[in-house]
Amino acid sequence: MGAVVGGWIGGAVFGTGVSEFWSLSSWLLAILGALIVLVVWGFISRAISRK
Repeated sequence: MGAVVGGWIGGAVFGTGVSEFWSLSSWLLAILGALIVLVVWGFISRAISRK
C-alpha cells in the first residue's frame, strides 16, 4: 500500500513514479508512502479508540 501511495505522490508532486524495483527513487517513494499510510492509520485508530 505504501508503494502505491508513494507512487501517486511522486507522480502528482515530482512528476515521477515507482518505475523500477532497484531504483533508489522508487524505494524512497515507497518508504515515504508507507510512512504516510502508517501515520494516517495511527490517527484513524486513535480516533476510533477514543469513542
